[in-house]
Amino acid sequence: MFEYMIRFILVASAFFFASMANLRAQTLPIDFNSSLDNFTGFGGLTFAKTTDPLDASNQVGEFRNQGGDPWEGGFIDPNSSMDIDVYPNYTMRFYSPDANQHTVTLKLENGSNPNEERSQSVTSMGWNSLSFDFTAAAGNYGRLTLFVDGGSASTGTFLFDDIHNGSSDSVALDTIYTQLVWADEFDYFGPVKPDNWFSETVPPQNGNWFNGEVQHYTDRTDNAVSANGMLTITAKKETYDFQGNVKNYTSARLNSMFSFTYGRVDVLAKLPEGDGTWPAIWMLGNSIGNSQYPATNPWPYCGEIDIMEHWGNNPNVIHGSVHTGSSSGATVNTGSTLASDVSNEFHLYSMNWSPNEISFLVDSELYYTYNPSVKNPDTWPFDDPQFILLNIAMGGVGGNIDPNFTESSMVIDYVRVYQGPGADTTVKVSVYDQLEEETQFRISPNPNQGDFELAFEDIEGSLQLSILNVKGQVLGRREITQKDKQRFSLDLPAGVYFIEATDEIGKAYKERLVISE
Repeated sequence: MFEYMIRFILVASAFFFASMANLRAQTLPIDFNSSLDNFTGFGGLTFAKTTDPLDASNQVGEFRNQGGDPWEGGFIDPNSSMDIDVYPNYTMRFYSPDANQHTVTLKLENGSNPNEERSQSVTSMGWNSLSFDFTAAAGNYGRLTLFVDGGSASTGTFLFDDIHNGSSDSVALDTIYTQLVWADEFDYFGPVKPDNWFSETVPPQNGNWFNGEVQHYTDRTDNAVSANGMLTITAKKETYDFQGNVKNYTSARLNSMFSFTYGRVDVLAKLPEGDGTWPAIWMLGNSIGNSQYPATNPWPYCGEIDIMEHWGNNPNVIHGSVHTGSSSGATVNTGSTLASDVSNEFHLYSMNWSPNEISFLVDSELYYTYNPSVKNPDTWPFDDPQFILLNIAMGGVGGNIDPNFTESSMVIDYVRVYQGPGADTTVKVSVYDQLEEETQFRISPNPNQGDFELAFEDIEGSLQLSILNVKGQVLGRREITQKDKQRFSLDLPAGVYFIEATDEIGKAYKERLVISE
């Protein structure tokens, strides 16, 4: 047995991309201290970062109006949507170079509803605190645009700082889970592994599924198959007879054979497209009853956690919700966010479940947290094990189905469950010959600010190290042959990453890395 630690520096390294700008898009608040806090000017406006005239240690954003276009301005597209149903009040600091009257307009665009804008007048020189109230409006928006003296072709240089809507950023979780305890990487061919998943096919409601859905679920590889490192669940338009009940659509519904209490679920997936498609990544309490456990507590008292729901007739809007007895199962405790091109791009859909709260994230950006002030069996049935479900429903609550629909798929790269907060972790890696192997793969400390030790045990020979972002994109690779103890120092934006080490026989070991602000 031997243990070694490895180190590589990611500052101007030939092993890693020089530009990290696309690793983690900006989210609110915007304080211009991040390399990602950049507005795009239009109509002649130029944007730059500069020093606060009253505080040399503070960096702020500078808008320079050229005066050629009466509606010159600047915009930024945050990674997570701006949900004004949840966060309707925007604040910022605005610096006026003079005591003349100036009008600052904040406009929300690229949303689920028509654009919304609010304006404030400023007559004081220096820094001014502004607020913009969107409580009379509703919807999710993907772009924030600012104008100074919009509608008048005037010149001037103005400063902005601390643009915020009160939302929490992705590191605002009460518990960080880093120990991988269960995963399916779908590195096998054929039907899903029966040790991992159960295909639920028997409708529970007189030959039908709830919510007015119009599909049959099957256990055929036509509807769910693992191949090329991916799970593909496909909804099809076809005539299918199950126990004498004929329907015109088929799909698959997979229930995990693994259940757990508290932890984080990460699912990297592309979603189906088309009106009437209703894909979901979700969880139910074991007490509802399934292939392994008797029914002791019916829905909604068993508790339901919807990690991801998407309606094809409202594309790119992602919903996270909980259903409990306190609302009789109604969709009351819910949040939503916008994600880009979800049917063609992989996104990381996550849920973080602690004894105190349940948080929902897309690409590691938090957009909704459920934390009832009173926790009892009606509001918080979440202290008992739950299992994971993956499915595509058709129609019903999912909306009217496009008459031209033929088929569409949800493609899943992996499903991973993390537990056990702590610096040193033991990863349980699935080996798909019906065996499991535990190996020591420790990151310490974790979370960290980019400086940590990485230790292995019982791994012979050289290793190919890779660092990946949450979308599975490889940011860099390096072969490690040294056996001496060394440290990592990563120059990466705050966020969630994965370190993967592949040995000489092709076995891969993975660990989740959290880099904090």
